[in-house]
Amino acid sequence: MITIYSTIEEFDSLEPAWNELYARTPGATPFQSFAFCRAALPLLSGSLHIIAWRRKNELLAIFPLYIDSSRTLRFINDRHADFCGPLVAEVAAGDFHLCEALAEHIRGCKTIRRVRLENLRRDLFQTSLQFQLKGSLLYGYSRYSYFTVPPAGTEKSFIDSFAQLSTKEKYRLKNIFSKIEKSGAAWRSFDASRGDAWPAGMILSLTDSMVSSGIRKRKYLSPDYLAFIQAVYDSGAMVISATYLGGKPVSCNLYLKNGDEFIDWMAFYTEPSYNAWNLLQFLEWFHSNGGGTLNFARGIYMYKVHNFRPVLGDLGRFRYSKSLFGRVGDAAGCLISEIKRMRRSR
Repeated sequence: MITIYSTIEEFDSLEPAWNELYARTPGATPFQSFAFCRAALPLLSGSLHIIAWRRKNELLAIFPLYIDSSRTLRFINDRHADFCGPLVAEVAAGDFHLCEALAEHIRGCKTIRRVRLENLRRDLFQTSLQFQLKGSLLYGYSRYSYFTVPPAGTEKSFIDSFAQLSTKEKYRLKNIFSKIEKSGAAWRSFDASRGDAWPAGMILSLTDSMVSSGIRKRKYLSPDYLAFIQAVYDSGAMVISATYLGGKPVSCNLYLKNGDEFIDWMAFYTEPSYNAWNLLQFLEWFHSNGGGTLNFARGIYMYKVHNFRPVLGDLGRFRYSKSLFGRVGDAAGCLISEIKRMRRSR
């Protein structure tokens, strides 16, 4: 049975059940957590359309969705999240009846004109939903990357512990790290769960630097967006890694915590080269504190691929339109996406 939650009050009432289902969903990321979705609500331009699915009165799936001003059904976080998707308990993974109920709701809901689901990792529900919604499309459009950081004690240094790197590649990273040490660059982390306050001064300083240098537009780093980032930090879901030169911040990365995995969500910096410095300093800390998985998330950044040789994974898009004209547009978008992918792979 499907239930729709369309108000903030109804959304908030789901928090305990949402958190419990989050813990039961294999592969869930902080982007699907209640705290992250709740923090993003002020940025939405549309109406909430949270879909909850129950079997025998047991909540087994939550789709964190909304309907935008063009009557498009979308994930709440598709603009801000590297990974989107529903929360589905392991016992319901791939359940045919779940996708059948979801498809029936989409077809019958007059306020939904089309469906645009972004940043999807491979999942059984996508394939099943495509089967249920005739004329829908599911295709790859982007990639993400990740690699393992072993714990301290397995190798002489954290760089030597990266099994995916050749001796020559490790030597290159050691030279970069040597420059960091010679420069006197300082590093520290910020973590709300440890009691650290949101480093507003550092974030604003780096934001102003990025805007003045043309790296980002002021509209992108609006007060509302920065307030959203702070709300995620205050929830305890994030660690901030920061590099300082001469006492001034030159780079920081925002990592979402996901068990023994850290997801690289966002970066602020004065010069792009300081990103590599900050990343290496964070990896030294990560190695010394038990290791795990570092996920570079959506987008393939060549300095990360070149320096760390991560594993690559695909991200997909799901498209469905109720009109013939919309379906033709979806097909054209799929073709354009594939042409772009072919050009990037040359």
